[in-house]
Amino acid sequence: MHLKLHTQQGLSLIEMMLATAMGLLLLAGISSLSLSNLFTSTDTQRSIILQQDTQAMLSLISRDLRRAGYHPDDNQISEMRKIWIINTAGQSCVLFRYHNPDFPDKNTHGFQFTASDKAGNFVNMLTSNNASSCNDGQWQPLNSPRNILITQFKITPQYSLEKAGNTVKTVINSLDIDLEATDNAGKFKAHLNQNVQLRNRPFLQE
Repeated sequence: MHLKLHTQQGLSLIEMMLATAMGLLLLAGISSLSLSNLFTSTDTQRSIILQQDTQAMLSLISRDLRRAGYHPDDNQISEMRKIWIINTAGQSCVLFRYHNPDFPDKNTHGFQFTASDKAGNFVNMLTSNNASSCNDGQWQPLNSPRNILITQFKITPQYSLEKAGNTVKTVINSLDIDLEATDNAGKFKAHLNQNVQLRNRPFLQE
């Protein structure tokens, strides 16, 4: 009677190396996919934040512009119904007046953007009441260059003509605001437009 002996055979060294290599490749693929999803999620979040910051800035500007020409005293309205608009290749600016009961001594308001601003492309808001032009007074940036850079800020008036005494004046009925911004790395862009109705219809000044 002959007995057949069966010897146990394990994996060879080459098989173990191949299995290890395949495992490493699979692990690398999973890691790469995870990192890709992480970067995509981060980019999406940054794009959303840029859009929200740009929209918040546009809402602030629009809300302030809607007050142009307002004063509760009818005898003072003629002094409030004044607006100055500058649109050039290097600068966009709007100055206007309205009465704010919280700051009764500050009747002049404004926003400006200078494309050649070396400090980082800001939309600035007028914070003083002594500005007779867009180059006077004290201005405060609305955006931080760490989060958002403004690449375009343009104000286009929609107007009509109104007879006042013996003269014909240009009345501003609404303003089209065009605001474009990027993140600080220039990777994402937000471009918003809004038409702002001016109920008090200020007169355009030279």
